[in-house]
Amino acid sequence: MEEHPEVLGFLFETNKFGKTLYDSALTKYGKAKVFRVIDSCIPASIVLGGIEIEAFIVAASCKNSDVDVINHLLRRDLDLSPTILIHR
Repeated sequence: MEEHPEVLGFLFETNKFGKTLYDSALTKYGKAKVFRVIDSCIPASIVLGGIEIEAFIVAASCKNSDVDVINHLLRRDLDLSPTILIHR
């Protein structure tokens, strides 16, 4: 996450054991620490293909995304959400 915050979907790719990086991090470090790292590494919005997209939307579009991460990102960036719906 720290090295490639723009690759948010990497958190939700499954390994050969069927667990995502996010699941493995939760098991090893716990939810509070994982979300602190997410907050420090994942920006509120990410530029994909020249278009700025909010991080919670990117997380929600990932195949194996976790609802806790989507909810956390949305709540974290809640002040942005009205502008998403109104101005886009």
